[in-house]
Amino acid sequence: MLKKKRTIIRHHPGIYIKEALDSLNMSLKEFSIKTEIKEDVLLDLINEKIPLTYDIASKLANFFNNSVEAWMNLQKAFDNQTLENKGKR
Repeated sequence: MLKKKRTIIRHHPGIYIKEALDSLNMSLKEFSIKTEIKEDVLLDLINEKIPLTYDIASKLANFFNNSVEAWMNLQKAFDNQTLENKGKR
């Protein structure tokens, strides 16, 4: 019997920011003030227009009380999947 290779979907880090805003019932403006990340930058992240940078990851880690590495790993996994998907075309 052949085993199918499971595809794991790696999401852009922006989706986790959007989910956090929804679960915290927080506006983009309020989140921007609390994290010291510009609103337009947050919006670009949520819309997957820009990658997560170390500086932004640091501010998110501080707000969520987790690690910069956790956030950067999300970006790295997304980037790797994007490159992998491009190779399959």
